[in-house]
Amino acid sequence: MKSRINDILTPHAVVELVVKKNWNLLKAWRKHLGLNQKELAARAGISQPALSQMENSNNHQDATIEKLATAMGVRPEQLVD
Repeated sequence: MKSRINDILTPHAVVELVVKKNWNLLKAWRKHLGLNQKELAARAGISQPALSQMENSNNHQDATIEKLATAMGVRPEQLVD
């Protein structure tokens, strides 16, 4: 079963992490894909502390979300709560 967020399919496992662990979509997707912060930050060309800050807030810049989405192979809309 998949859930819809902004009319884009999101795996149930990602939604479950958001609900059960109270994580934002960015962190839930990263964990679902088996990436650590250092790996994802390097792929996206941002710093690990910047990624950590984004995972602990809902204040995201569109350009950075686009970089992260590309690095994870998802659409930017799938990373924003």
